[in-house]
Order: sequence, then C-alpha cells, then structure tokens
Amino acid sequence: MTASTGTLAKVPVSLLCAIAFLAVTYLLLVQAVKFWFYRRHALL
Repeated sequence: MTASTGTLAKVPVSLLCAIAFLAVTYLLLVQAVKFWFYRRHALL
C-alpha cells in the first residue's frame, strides 16, 4: 500500500487520523464537562 501522489490533492491518512482523534477527544471532553457541570449544579 503506497501513497499515490497524483490523486486529486488527496489528504494524507495521518492527517485524517489526527483530525479524527482531535474531534473525538473534543467531543468526549465536552460531554464530560457537561456531565460534571449538570451534576455539580443539580440541573438534571
């Protein structure tokens, strides 16, 4: 499996993995903060 260079400005897989990792981490962080905030302030 080699990286093809002439494929319509294809984004590197490593970059996609990094973006996906950051997105998932961000979403988990938001969920954790919301959960902590609601528990802390008893707004459920």
